[in-house]
Amino acid sequence: MNNSNNIESKRELDFNEFISLERKQKSSGIKRQVTISKYATVLNFNFEKIIEAIRHCKIRKNDDFGVIDIRDSKEHELVAKESDITELNVGTEWIRALFGVIGENSFRRLNHENLHIEQYIMKEVLKETFLVEYFQQGGNLCFLTYGGSENYKKIEQKHKIGFGKDLNAEPIEFEYDKVRQICLSFKEELSSIDYIPKGQPDYGDADLASLKTKQKKFLKSDAKLIKETLEKPEILIQNFEAWHSIENHFFGKEIRLKFKFSKNGHVTIYIPEMLFKKHLPEIDFENTFYDIIRGAYAEITDWEYLPTNSHPFQKNTGDQLLIDFIENIG
Repeated sequence: MNNSNNIESKRELDFNEFISLERKQKSSGIKRQVTISKYATVLNFNFEKIIEAIRHCKIRKNDDFGVIDIRDSKEHELVAKESDITELNVGTEWIRALFGVIGENSFRRLNHENLHIEQYIMKEVLKETFLVEYFQQGGNLCFLTYGGSENYKKIEQKHKIGFGKDLNAEPIEFEYDKVRQICLSFKEELSSIDYIPKGQPDYGDADLASLKTKQKKFLKSDAKLIKETLEKPEILIQNFEAWHSIENHFFGKEIRLKFKFSKNGHVTIYIPEMLFKKHLPEIDFENTFYDIIRGAYAEITDWEYLPTNSHPFQKNTGDQLLIDFIENIG
């Protein structure tokens, strides 16, 4: 039997047709992966002007992209540690903008009364979020993007609207010495290394070589080839993958994260299964998620500036409960 005539054309949904559900805020397996990248500009850092520019980037009706939440150091009365300010030549002020990508979803539903297949389209769907964190270094505006690399052209367009000009932000790469230093610090938990065997006689004309392990196993750091790769400065490490454990005020116990560290300045963090013990409003859920990422990024890079050393929701108070409800179950 051919049911093609029983398929109705798509129609837009009325939001009154929806039942609001309180979802369980947990992930299944690796829920998300987030790539963090750093950018620098020659624009002088002026807190008031920058926060005003970011407010102009807020999402408006019929937009498919824009800022949905803004938080800053003055609002939350938090600053970087004095030792960090001196060592890294950074300021005390920061601004965080949570961006959202808006789109539409479609699905089909069977009408049991007439056995017609109904097609629906849902508009104004929040497809994804990512964070941009603005701070100053050497008196100039810098920013970190958390998960926004694939949307960077859209970020540039929004910046142009907000700031009234192109920021001409330059991506910041890691030096080879820095890549080697970080790689060595994780030598017991490495799962892969990609490198340029520059001038090594056993590699012939190879431009790139790789060392990899099976899933959840580590490279043996005392093996001859691996030891040479890690220690010889003429061998240029392009990127590596490793595991890292985090234990801080976000978690009741240790959480294990896999990450990829790249010479091009990108650090990709793969998120394991996690459970939030207490339900949060969705905006706070997203901001807390990025707090976890930024904490991991700071520990992995061992240098990159984090604008605060505290949880942004700990303003003044009874919010201490927010630092107790995240637990790793992966």
